[in-house]
Amino acid sequence: MCSSDLAAAAADAQADLLVIGAHGANRMHEWLLGTTAQKLARIAPCPVLVVRKPSAAAYETVLVATDFSDASLAAARLAGALAPQAIFHVAHAWQLPYEGLLRYASADEAAIETYRNTIDARLRTAVAEFIADARFAGGRVVPHVRHAYPPRAIDDWMQALAADLVAVGAQGKSELASAYLGSVSLHVLQSAPCDVLLVRGAAHA
Repeated sequence: MCSSDLAAAAADAQADLLVIGAHGANRMHEWLLGTTAQKLARIAPCPVLVVRKPSAAAYETVLVATDFSDASLAAARLAGALAPQAIFHVAHAWQLPYEGLLRYASADEAAIETYRNTIDARLRTAVAEFIADARFAGGRVVPHVRHAYPPRAIDDWMQALAADLVAVGAQGKSELASAYLGSVSLHVLQSAPCDVLLVRGAAHA
């Protein structure tokens, strides 16, 4: 069944969540899985959960990768509803804007470090506000902020935390919007050793 058929079936059923299973371990399969889930994230009328490992146990460790978008807030809230007793690690990775240009222009290293620390402090505040907006019901919530390339940082967090679910927001329905999805969410789909929750659209207030 192709992506459009799955999306249509979910719409007909008025589904709240579309679950697809992942099996196999070769690179071609991972690429096809990522492409299918990416398309579903754009066109499905509901969130998409990609299940990699069958388990009868509830999720215990959830990584929420946020870019502070409405979609990532919706992903956080849904993850909280799916795993109310889990430990939630809310993470944001960032890169210093124009750092390369600053170094090319021979900017003072101390000034760059001050700039980096200022942004880091603002982002830590933003993560705290995001956690408050997500309204996690029961589990413990741990914030993470790192100055790093986001896909690589997410990989590190997934491994270090032994996450059994990663929740990410998926932006937009268009092919152009999916280019950004491909750089982060598709990377997660292809690299995550655990289940992945993709949510598109705004969170309900």
